[in-house]
Amino acid sequence: MEVSTGAGIPLGVGKITLGLFGLTTAIADVSQGTQDIGYGWNGDSTTPNSNFIRDSLFGGNDERYGIVSTLVGAVGVYVGFINYPMLAGTSAGALIPGRGTNNGYTHQQNLEGLKEINNHLSDDVEGFEFEPNKAMINKIEEMINNGEPLSGAYKDFYEHELTESMLMKQGYDYNTAHNMALDIHEVQPQQLYSPEIIKNYPQWFNKLDFEFWGIDPN
Repeated sequence: MEVSTGAGIPLGVGKITLGLFGLTTAIADVSQGTQDIGYGWNGDSTTPNSNFIRDSLFGGNDERYGIVSTLVGAVGVYVGFINYPMLAGTSAGALIPGRGTNNGYTHQQNLEGLKEINNHLSDDVEGFEFEPNKAMINKIEEMINNGEPLSGAYKDFYEHELTESMLMKQGYDYNTAHNMALDIHEVQPQQLYSPEIIKNYPQWFNKLDFEFWGIDPN
């Protein structure tokens, strides 16, 4: 049986409406935040951002929009949409995001970032002793020391682990942070380890990894 409010509006409909509003404002906030990061990265402090919910429903009134969207979140109908630009809220210089060629995020490539990865794998996920991780880190350190830009799986591994680390610092568990980082950088799990590493440590990989890189496991 459907529960109704005094005004005769089904409560289920109200929940759906609030939920959709929360989801829509979250999407609008992601879009606005992405604009802000892009403007900041390009040194543009004058171009105003746009938010299709704030500008269309609230006449551009940022304060009123903020109050309403906060209240929606407070009653638990904000639908967990991820505000990816939160990755900019870090203190380490290595973690300043920029726009990647895949329209995702990228990180500055330096030893500070590599140190963060070491700490993350040692303290957060107990993955530092995993031999393929050690090999990837050693190769990345060699490339950075030689002034060689990271590319391919080495770049994907570096960026993924930094983003994963930042997300876990925001309170996300490992599995959630791992999957979010894959989504942010638009990569598949098989892209995180180079063919050389997979060939050197085949016991740690599976059919999907071999097929992705066209490696004969025999």
